[in-house]
Amino acid sequence: MNASFLDYKVPRMGDAPPIEIALIETQDAEGPFGAKAAAEPTINATIAAIANAIAHATGHRFHELPMNPARVLGMLAARAATPLALKPWKRPFNAEVAAVRGLYPGVVFPVLRKVGTRFARLPDKAAKPDLAVPTSLAGLVQELERPGRRARILAGGTDMLVGLRQGIYDPDLLVDVTGIAELRGIREADGWLHVGAATTLAEVLESELAQRALPALAEGVRMIATPQIRRVATVAGDLCQEKRCWFFRSAFPCYKLGGSTCPCFAVQGDSRHHSILGARRCAAPCPADLAPILAALDARLVVAGPGGLRVLAMADLYLWSGLTSLRHGEAIVRVEIPLPRESTQAFEKFAQRQGDFAEASVAVRLEWRGDRLVAARIALGAVSPFPARATASERALCGTRPDARRIRSAAEMTVHGSLPLADNAHKTHLLVTLAERAIARACA
Repeated sequence: MNASFLDYKVPRMGDAPPIEIALIETQDAEGPFGAKAAAEPTINATIAAIANAIAHATGHRFHELPMNPARVLGMLAARAATPLALKPWKRPFNAEVAAVRGLYPGVVFPVLRKVGTRFARLPDKAAKPDLAVPTSLAGLVQELERPGRRARILAGGTDMLVGLRQGIYDPDLLVDVTGIAELRGIREADGWLHVGAATTLAEVLESELAQRALPALAEGVRMIATPQIRRVATVAGDLCQEKRCWFFRSAFPCYKLGGSTCPCFAVQGDSRHHSILGARRCAAPCPADLAPILAALDARLVVAGPGGLRVLAMADLYLWSGLTSLRHGEAIVRVEIPLPRESTQAFEKFAQRQGDFAEASVAVRLEWRGDRLVAARIALGAVSPFPARATASERALCGTRPDARRIRSAAEMTVHGSLPLADNAHKTHLLVTLAERAIARACA
């Protein structure tokens, strides 16, 4: 496939007439603009305009709804002269996953749905947690390790408070960390950028140091949520938020919410937003935009716990989507990012709406010696349960002077080992396009 899916240009339409709207009304006591037709005419015109725009840009006309990015990308993929080579055999565990998925409709799902969910261990929706407000790091650790308590950290609350209402969290103790000075601020020390765990995303975006030294970080933060949310959402909160699977968030008795006897509803249900790489029993992708960026930037985390401070590599943070390797009583203190020299960075993300969670994202950091690429780190977001490294793509670029052909080839390698679900094959093409853009920008 030579053309990138997001690079189609609308052809010139010459002197084509604009869309004209004809209102055909019947006799009605309320008049032609009564309540019955207050909104429908404008909606109908909008749908026609969108359908025409898609037809002009791609040559394909949709005759039914929805006209969403998944369907457009799927249509373009079907028309491509050369399909993407997914090479699922490059990940041997895919054979087992594919076999189980094949048995899901007739065997696995009916049994787990009817029998397994009876043993589900769902969170207590009626939980009313207490609130603790420590003012020091030692006090935070003390609150988190209280015996017999289900303690969770509360910072911006943009995920925690929503999750309480959704029924996916049931802590009996919330620990407010906004007053702990050790968790706030941005500073440079010994060639590293230190970002406090409770530093808000807006503060990162407003940091001249972060914008100058780590442009990919600033790019990514600018694409997270809305300005209002960035004013309260925190760095550690973004990294540690729960998965965005709509079955999980709707408190379905799924594998990750109800326990190992429960099914994954995405295999049989709507799987448009789920993982295409690395999925096993749970196909929910990692929703954190900062995760692939920090993985590409080779960041590390400083973690405080009952045993003191320890350093955790970014690559070791996630056990699965929404599940971290933090131990009981531990909390992230800060993120440390090396300030690189002779390197270029780029971040690309696609979401259905501005500020929405990513459908796919790619973070790239390239190190150079003159015009030759000597090291590369490429991390993929929203397509796997954790930020996946595209190591094959990195190897293909290193030691070269990348041109357009080599960049495209490296981008296509990002989907090797993919095993999409029924509704998200379009993510493979989306990922390749984003990778091609990010690598090309970093090379430029």
